[in-house]
Amino acid sequence: MIINLYDTTRGVESTNRWNLNTRYSRFFPDRPWYGAAHLRLKKDRFADVRLRTIAAPGVGYGFDTGATRINVELGPTYVNEDYYSNANGSYWGPGLFVDLEQDLLGERLEVYLHGMGFASLGNENKDILVSWAGLRVPLAGGFVGGIEYEIDHDNPPAVEARSTDETLRLKLGYEW
Repeated sequence: MIINLYDTTRGVESTNRWNLNTRYSRFFPDRPWYGAAHLRLKKDRFADVRLRTIAAPGVGYGFDTGATRINVELGPTYVNEDYYSNANGSYWGPGLFVDLEQDLLGERLEVYLHGMGFASLGNENKDILVSWAGLRVPLAGGFVGGIEYEIDHDNPPAVEARSTDETLRLKLGYEW
């Protein structure tokens, strides 16, 4: 998933960020266990992040009843941060990835929660938490609509940047 946000207010740039989230997973023959790999790239000019790269292989456990789908993954995670004006850094530590989806009213409404957490090991003190939750509703002809709330927490943030960003999104998409 790629999210790109660029905005101006009265001709002055007020938002300039994008991120890319990719995931590959492959179930082992003795399901529900699977292997996974994550790659997350992020740029946020106003948080001084030129490029944050998060790469994480892991082992996951999946649970699917039809109406409820849960995936939990754990594995070593590498984070590399390239800043515009602050000192760059790289960190290793455990990463946790969680996906929860629940159908409500048959398949007329879906509630979901996706999250990623990271804590560095060693002398560095770096924690990252990204979580988004929302409601998705099918519309007509394969289109879906929804509302989503995201929290992006970075501890410690770049100098003069906030540690937590919150975003509310109205979404329109297509499923095939």
